[in-house]
Formats: sequence, structure tokens, C-alpha cells
Amino acid sequence: MGDSDIVRIEKVMAQRQIDVLKLTSQGYSRKEIAGILCYEEATIKRDRMAMVKKLGARNICHAVTLGLKCGIICQVGCLPQKVGDMLKCQFVD
Repeated sequence: MGDSDIVRIEKVMAQRQIDVLKLTSQGYSRKEIAGILCYEEATIKRDRMAMVKKLGARNICHAVTLGLKCGIICQVGCLPQKVGDMLKCQFVD
């Protein structure tokens, strides 16, 4: 995937969906993500299903893999950090 593909994907995904994908990649459950982002668990479930569809993935695990490959989310070894209204990955030593 090139830079234009990443920009295209980010334009069709809501920021909340990207945040959910980042937190999912860190192993958080739907319930935990709902608590962190202050949404209902059903909203997080819908966001995950929407991301799977938008990324053309088979399931949420595949969506995380595609998110990592195209640079939407950080590689393993980074933790989400709340910065304003969005999550930003910070690498951990």
C-alpha cells in the first residue's frame, strides 16, 4: 500500500474508528475500549464491523493486520496516548 492508499483509507474511516483499531491492536476488549473512549460497547462493536468492511478484511484480526501494514496504526511495542481528542502512538522502550 502506498501513501495515497493510506490517505484514502483514513478519509473513509472516522477518527473514532481509527482509535478503536489502535486500541484493538493493543489487546483491549470492546468493553475496555468503550470505557476508554466513553462510548457504549455496542458503538465499539459497530465501529469494528465497519472497519472490517471498509478495509476489506475478513475479521477484526485481519483488519488490525491491514492497519499495521498500511500505517494507520503503530507497530507492536507502542502504546496509545490520549492527545486532545485523538489517540497517538508512543513507542515504549
